[in-house]
Formats: sequence, structure tokens, C-alpha cells
Amino acid sequence: MKLIMQVLGVGALSGMRSMAGPTRVSEYLSRHRTDPSSPAGWFSSPVAAVAFKVMAAGEMGADKLPFTPARIAVLPLAGRFFFGAAAGAALSEAKSGRRITGALLGGTSAVVTSYVSYHTRRALTKGLGLPDPLVAVAEDVLVVIGGRRLFDQE
Repeated sequence: MKLIMQVLGVGALSGMRSMAGPTRVSEYLSRHRTDPSSPAGWFSSPVAAVAFKVMAAGEMGADKLPFTPARIAVLPLAGRFFFGAAAGAALSEAKSGRRITGALLGGTSAVVTSYVSYHTRRALTKGLGLPDPLVAVAEDVLVVIGGRRLFDQE
């Protein structure tokens, strides 16, 4: 059950910030030995860990730009599904060998969370009149704290 919650969690992170799920999984797997020839092994490499962190930081900055497309537009949503699925597959493979299940759960969680977080952000900015950059930064904080909590006990 714990693994399922972690896979759903990394998918949810990708739904809010597409690179957050892979970054968190890469951080986690880099501290645990995995087969280097597997997808989980690739995620655990030092190069992947650094690359994901750089991309995640860039995405958090780009999210605040006015021309950034909505996360529920077709291409951004497909990317979120892909990164949620990849993170879920790598984590699930490393812990249980069930890559397909992890991919499906991670990708689905990313899509659902994309819609929930998009509409929540719109409600806070359009409905309550909060400044979008403030809401975006609060979302970043939620992603970082939530991501760290996924693997607290390990």
C-alpha cells in the first residue's frame, strides 16, 4: 500500500510540476542501489539526478511567465502524463518489479492532479482575486514539501 501511495504521489507531483515527480524519484533512487540497465537504474544515476533538478528549477521559473500554456492544454498534459508515468514506472520497478502498474498509476495521477490543481489555481486567482505569482509560489512550496514527505520514513 505504501508503494501505491508513493507512486500516486510522484504522479501528483508531476501533475502540478511535470519535472517534480521524476526529480523526486531520481533523488530517492540515487540513494538506493538499482540495476543500472533498467529504467530505475537510469533514474538513479548521478547525471539523471542533476538533470532532473535543473529541469525542475527551470520549470518552476517558467511557470510564472504569462505566456506559459495551461497545464491542461493537450501538449503540457501529455508531458505531465509521460513524466508521471516514467517516475511511477521507475519507482515501482525499483521497489516491486511492476513497471507497467507504476506507469499507469503515475500517469493517471498526473492527469487527475493537473486538472485539480489547474482549477484550484484558477479559483484562487480568478475567484478570490489572489495574485497568480503568489499562488504559483505557494504551489511550488506544496510540491517541494509534498515531494520530501513521500519518502520521509526511508
